[in-house]
Amino acid sequence: MSWLRTVYFAAIAGLGWGAVAAGAEQSGPLVWEAHNKTNQTQLGGVTTHFTFKVQNTSAHAVVIDDLKSSCGCTVAQMPSKPWRLGPGESNKFEVLVDLRDKPAGSFEKEIDVLSTEAPDKLLVTVEVQPGGKRLSKEAEDRIWGQELAVTDHQAVFKRECVKCHLVPAFGRTG
Repeated sequence: MSWLRTVYFAAIAGLGWGAVAAGAEQSGPLVWEAHNKTNQTQLGGVTTHFTFKVQNTSAHAVVIDDLKSSCGCTVAQMPSKPWRLGPGESNKFEVLVDLRDKPAGSFEKEIDVLSTEAPDKLLVTVEVQPGGKRLSKEAEDRIWGQELAVTDHQAVFKRECVKCHLVPAFGRTG
């Protein structure tokens, strides 16, 4: 009966069959396109991106308070904070993984969905293939900063970006 409810709310939202993927995963009022995603990349890559799509299949709004990644090399950016999904509404969020200094091989990072109504855990897996060529540290850092700024427009006020973008302005006016 759960699949019928999912299809029903997708139809009400005008999203049709395509909005509810064949492998969609139900967890409470939210249906995730997938709980686990995997990307393959070459050694020497600086970042990899993931997109998690979700639909609220309940008759009431669901609020996601925050997204927390298992470590600092993974950034999950919500569309808004808090993130409110109305009944039948679909949306997505982006995840950016920092590949600088990562060796060839596979690694996983968790994303905790913090919500009173629909807490959940999502997983990203990155498979780094050997054979790529590394850029200079400066080039990698610059590309990481640019990719991070696209994902999180406030990134220059957080983490290591603060030392270049905010600290030089301390104590200055004008």
